[in-house]
Amino acid sequence: MRERLGLIGFGAFGRLTARHLAPRFEVIAHDPAATPGVGGGEGLATLTDLATAAACPTVVLAVPVEALEATLVAIGPHVRPDALVIEVTGDKGKAEALPRTDASSSAARRPFGI
Repeated sequence: MRERLGLIGFGAFGRLTARHLAPRFEVIAHDPAATPGVGGGEGLATLTDLATAAACPTVVLAVPVEALEATLVAIGPHVRPDALVIEVTGDKGKAEALPRTDASSSAARRPFGI
């Protein structure tokens, strides 16, 4: 059985990410614009709710940089303490400018040391 990977954001970049990771992981994706279920995942991922995707051992954030802060807050209560959270927004300058969150929060483990 493959390890589950939560993918938050299933737009163009999220689907590209899923295409590359699906052979190695069971990709569980969430996108507020998508309908949960297997069919909407284009055979690459199972679409689900935010809490389920955020509770995976590895979580990839493929959201627009404008949505990154709200996404971190939203996933915080659901992220496992030992999870690996990776963000793949294209603009690290904007991501680095986000305010830091409380270190006790799961969402405070900011990717790439930001």
